[in-house]
Amino acid sequence: MSNYNFGESDEEKSSFTEKDPESFAIDRKINLMFAMVGIPFQNKGCSYLREAIKLTYKKPTVLNSVMKELYPAVARIFNTAATLVERGIRYEIGVACRSGKMLNLNKMFNFAIADKHYKPSNSEFIALFCEKLNMDSLLQGNHNAEFMKIYD
Repeated sequence: MSNYNFGESDEEKSSFTEKDPESFAIDRKINLMFAMVGIPFQNKGCSYLREAIKLTYKKPTVLNSVMKELYPAVARIFNTAATLVERGIRYEIGVACRSGKMLNLNKMFNFAIADKHYKPSNSEFIALFCEKLNMDSLLQGNHNAEFMKIYD
């Protein structure tokens, strides 16, 4: 179960729980995107990255303070250090770049984002995946209220 706190009350702490169907759907979409870009599932960094994407999807403004908010929140969930979370995510992105599948980002977004030498930063990668989740939600008629506030 995800236990993170960005200053919310106890009722608002976890919108993604193990019993939440939305959480399963988002996990499934993230896993499909990971497979497309060549991120292996067996490393801890994959779990850190998935959780960071889910947290950012819930609260997009956390990308403004990745080192102070996002990594520590993920670290609390996995009972580890924020520096290990950052390193694990960076490692997974590096693996994806070396796999040669990062060009699939272009297919996911239907325009050129990556070339064969492209290596996004951790926050850029997380933002891309959140953007894709939000685009898919909008196409399905569901929208993330926090995401829409950014564009208002």
